[in-house]
Amino acid sequence: AEMPPVPSNGVRGEDRGGESKDALVWDSGLGQVLGRLEEDLIRWHSEERVKTKERQLHCLRAEKDVCAVQESIRDAAAAQGLKVSIDDPWEDVLDSLLKAASAQRDELRELVGAMRGHAKQHLDQVGGTDFATRLP
Repeated sequence: AEMPPVPSNGVRGEDRGGESKDALVWDSGLGQVLGRLEEDLIRWHSEERVKTKERQLHCLRAEKDVCAVQESIRDAAAAQGLKVSIDDPWEDVLDSLLKAASAQRDELRELVGAMRGHAKQHLDQVGGTDFATRLP
C-alpha cells in the first residue's frame, strides 16, 4: 500500500511548466482562500467588538447596581441609628443591621407576649381572651 509519487516530486518549479505560477495567481487558488480568510477575520473581529461592548455595558450596570445596594445598606444603618463609618465594609454594616433587626424582633415578641398576658388576665370581661388569641 505504497503511495504513488506526486507528479512534481523532485522537479524544480521552473521545470514544471507553469504549475507553480498558477497556484500563486491572486485571482485563483491561494489568493481566493486568503481573501475569504481576511473577510472572515474582519467579520469575526467586528462581532467580537460588539460582544465586548455589550459585556462592558452589562458590567457597568452591575457595578452601578452594587453601588446603589451598598448605599441603601448604609442609609438603612443610619436610619436605625447604628454607628457605622463610611469606611466600614458593607458586609459589616449589613451584619450590624441584621443584629439590630433580630434584637427588635425579640423585643416585639416580648411586647406581644406581655400584651397577650395582660389581655387574658385583666380584660377577660370585655373580650380580652378573644383579642389575645388573634395576636401573632
